[in-house]
Amino acid sequence: DIFALNRPGVFYPLLLKTYKLDKSDGKQNFKRVARLVEIICFRVFGIRKRYANTGSNYLYQLARDFNGNGNFGELINHLKKFVVGYCNDDEFQTYLFSPNFYSYVAPNDQRYLFWKYENYLRTNEQPKFPAMSYDEFANQDSKTRFSIEHIIPQNPQESKVVEEGSDRPEMTEQFQKESLHAIGNLTIDPQSANSSKGSHPFEYKDQNYFCKAPLKTQNELSDFLNPEGRWDEESIRNREKKIIIQFALKHWNPQNV
Repeated sequence: DIFALNRPGVFYPLLLKTYKLDKSDGKQNFKRVARLVEIICFRVFGIRKRYANTGSNYLYQLARDFNGNGNFGELINHLKKFVVGYCNDDEFQTYLFSPNFYSYVAPNDQRYLFWKYENYLRTNEQPKFPAMSYDEFANQDSKTRFSIEHIIPQNPQESKVVEEGSDRPEMTEQFQKESLHAIGNLTIDPQSANSSKGSHPFEYKDQNYFCKAPLKTQNELSDFLNPEGRWDEESIRNREKKIIIQFALKHWNPQNV
């Protein structure tokens, strides 16, 4: 996970030292440290967009002073405080709910979030499936690598999901400002699947692609259609809440480590 986020550099001393000095069965102490490092990489540097050297001296000091001897609990508490100090819960939630999420958060961090959300759905909602592997996430093949796509695009001619002329929200200035780039209007999709969807209307694609897609992230989209069977602002808000409230705020909560 740390390498998937491409931010291992500043954490090497801490990871190497805690791995070496962890004498617990299965290196459970080291695994807790690594999990907190992943939370810092995603939450502090990815979503909050702190500078790459933020807190580096403090992290190097933690690594320098750590000597094992039963001090893992103290170290873990320091790392938890680091998370909260540089990206508290309110900030984390605010940035996730940003209407400019797509424009603000780096593409790899968006893909990483949806990778973890996909695995959350696979392991928590029926029917359950094996988790998507790191190799699948990191795949760079031009036809099968995952990209971030808008469900409702700004330009109908570029639609990967909804055909121009289909029932869809009016592209008002308010929609563009509040909903277009929100996390609830985004999904991951293999490049080849994007091109194959062509220009069919949403209802057709929902039946012929999403419900048959290997991604539960797509399969659940129909659950958010409004009572008239359309994808609209309400759909985006409801999906946004599920991704953020039910998943992200809990998954990247340092207190759960």
